[in-house]
Amino acid sequence: MLSALLTFIISVTYSVPSILLYFFTMFIIFRYRKTFDSSFFTLYLYDGAMNLFTYIVGFYMMRLNSITCETCAFAFIYRNMRELGVLEILYSTTALISFNRLSVLWNYKTAEPIWKKYTWLIMLIVFALPFLDTHR
Repeated sequence: MLSALLTFIISVTYSVPSILLYFFTMFIIFRYRKTFDSSFFTLYLYDGAMNLFTYIVGFYMMRLNSITCETCAFAFIYRNMRELGVLEILYSTTALISFNRLSVLWNYKTAEPIWKKYTWLIMLIVFALPFLDTHR
């Protein structure tokens, strides 16, 4: 069985290239936004931001706490940790991107202008709705 520290190092080693690739593709899309001016790339940026957020939350909740202990310096961070409800947002984002691609493929001339105009509102709704259920 691998030690917690070795598992942590392996996790960081294979995740850093993925994070850099996300930032690089996001930078390219922002830099050449006139070329990548479609609702798909807007949703890609949103999905990338959500994936990076999920990675950071997972890193905090699963990786960092595996190398700390009850008496360690950063143990106070984990004493009152609660679930964050990130999965609902990610499933909604995946469904939203799939629906975007399907509707644009069916009728590009009608669907693409609608998606370009209202993507920000749809993303805000998808992001905000799971937080209405946080009372549990």
